[in-house]
Amino acid sequence: MTTCKTSGYGGHPMHVHIHRRRPATMSAFLRTAGFTIESETLFDPDARVPVAVVIARAGQSQ
Repeated sequence: MTTCKTSGYGGHPMHVHIHRRRPATMSAFLRTAGFTIESETLFDPDARVPVAVVIARAGQSQ
């Protein structure tokens, strides 16, 4: 799902495309691009649209 957001907090103008992807899909994209996944956290996995945070690092982790 992709949407275009044209106003931010406080009504500030902006033009940002928002892409909703499943966390596993995003992590796979990042790994393919050469990133190392440091952490994946899924909040409320049973929600209609679950929220996740994926933290990745460029290059190999040490």
